[in-house]
Amino acid sequence: MKNISEFIQRGPKNAISVNGGIAINENTQYENQSARALFNELSKQLHATFPAMKSNFKDQRELDEFRRQWVMAFSENGITTIDQVNLGMKVARRQGTPFLPSPGQFITWCKQAQMQSTGLPSVEEVLEEFHRYCRLRDDYSSAERFPWKVPVMYWIVTDMRKVMLQYNLGIPELRKKAEKLLIKWGGKVLNGESIPAPVIQLADSRPPTTKGAEKGWETNSSKMLGMAALAAIRAKNQKKTNQGLTNDQI
Repeated sequence: MKNISEFIQRGPKNAISVNGGIAINENTQYENQSARALFNELSKQLHATFPAMKSNFKDQRELDEFRRQWVMAFSENGITTIDQVNLGMKVARRQGTPFLPSPGQFITWCKQAQMQSTGLPSVEEVLEEFHRYCRLRDDYSSAERFPWKVPVMYWIVTDMRKVMLQYNLGIPELRKKAEKLLIKWGGKVLNGESIPAPVIQLADSRPPTTKGAEKGWETNSSKMLGMAALAAIRAKNQKKTNQGLTNDQI
């Protein structure tokens, strides 16, 4: 992934001005130099994609505040490479509007596009799978046996359903939850982690623990006596059942 350190070295020629040029005040100090350099590179693409951007600023002071907010947003949300910005711009160019998005909206585009570049599903695909699971889940003994389209759907959808029931969430809140979970799993994939498949849990076939065992009263001898008594009761009940069937036949 192309790092933005090279943009830091470009200096004054890579900044934005009120009239759309690229000229930054090098005396201005920002919390994160990498984020500043990244925004400078982004500004060229923003001007081309959102022509109404020029009318947003009356003077250099407004422009400086605009730039400061975007730089802070990049720094706080882990937007650190030009590749991330380019992915966000791909989404931006599909919007069909001349008006500039908010920093938060652009960062969401960056992260969603980055997530989809890893092969994960889109938010819409997750919501579709969520509704399919809610509609058909009673046909399966467990969520692990449900025919998920891809393994990551199991982890995302079951988490969404859990919080939906816990907090009585509606579709808008579930959409936000899906976005956060996709970003979370996208980060795992980018870090080299694999997405585990759901594991079907085997039923516990062990007999229930007796009260005597719980209290430490059970011994091998008492256990054998108990099993013998249980066998006698079952034999007696079976004999009664057989006699009842014989009488009915008569």
